[in-house]
Amino acid sequence: MNCIEFSELLFSYIEGELNDSQKKLFEDHIKTCSTCEKEYKAYQKMINDIHALPMEELPKGYCKRLHGKLEDAQINKVRKKRNNYIKYIGIAASCILIISAIYFAGNNFIGFNQNKAMDDSITYDTSMNKDSATPMPTENKEAALDKDTNTMIANQRSSFSIQEMESKIIKSGRLDLQTLDFEKFIVELNNVVRNNNGYFEYNETSVRYKTEDKEYKNASIKLRVPQETFDDVVNFVDNQAEVYNRRVNETDVTKEYYDTQNILTNLQVQENRLRELYDKAANITDILALENEIRRIRTEIDAYSINLSNIDDRVIMATLELNITEVEGKNINIPTSKGLWGKSKEGFVRTVNNIIDFIESIIVWIISYLPVIIPLLIIGFIIFRVVKKRISK
Repeated sequence: MNCIEFSELLFSYIEGELNDSQKKLFEDHIKTCSTCEKEYKAYQKMINDIHALPMEELPKGYCKRLHGKLEDAQINKVRKKRNNYIKYIGIAASCILIISAIYFAGNNFIGFNQNKAMDDSITYDTSMNKDSATPMPTENKEAALDKDTNTMIANQRSSFSIQEMESKIIKSGRLDLQTLDFEKFIVELNNVVRNNNGYFEYNETSVRYKTEDKEYKNASIKLRVPQETFDDVVNFVDNQAEVYNRRVNETDVTKEYYDTQNILTNLQVQENRLRELYDKAANITDILALENEIRRIRTEIDAYSINLSNIDDRVIMATLELNITEVEGKNINIPTSKGLWGKSKEGFVRTVNNIIDFIESIIVWIISYLPVIIPLLIIGFIIFRVVKKRISK
């Protein structure tokens, strides 16, 4: 017998599960290998010490409650795994369809509408509205707790008031803008962000169209800057470019933050209690049950800790998304001699022509990509039916 076989048979020998020949080989190995002998004696001493511990009675009904929680946790784990499987299939299918549609639409519309895009960008430059804004949706999160957890959190909340809490405000924003000199604007923006201790989280740049003299570009940029300098960066962008769509949002996550903190504190208290019981456990069954419960609570503690860390990061560093379009330095001016009726007529005709061009582009795009769209629709329909059937079960 070698040391590896010894390690595999160690607990079987201690529990008396080996046959006579295996037992003899095991004992002969111990006599010839001092390392394995020390390991065996150490495990044997640990088991003897555990058996020597005085019996401590658990609280009345604890084992039954613990067993019920373990069964519920196992059922919830299976159910959650199944629901996640179905959910992920649906999400993956939706993402594939959306990404495919956007990819083909983006590539094709650039080809169909290159000249039109140039005119539209110039026309739009005369009708920008800095005051337009759309609200950013907020996400609400709720934590599920049992009766004991809710009771402890209620007691902890009573120990301090809202006035004593440090406010947790997340700032974010999105600006859609146009500029006449893309490269100059990017250099100046980079300097401002660096000077304000911020950084570019990502920067994606592409060419909209080309002329004989120049390339006109698009950029999608995400910035992270300290919350106290967020307004300064927004004002800089406002002064250096033409902002035609603005969305600035402040989300108060104070309640969510401190509720999560209370839950985390309560879980840590539960973990400490279980570890005290674990130290006093007298048999293998109780030890294993307590280990599983401690492992489950530790997993929840880690998850809530990560959530608090993410909130702190978003509170300290505000997020600003920029969608930058480079345009030519031209404006369409309607001669004043045409009068009000002439201007209105020309504007109406231009709008109708733009709508017709847009509809034609969509029809051409759909017909061009029917070999791709039809299989995607069929796959999406099949996935939808499968997911719906699984959910109904």
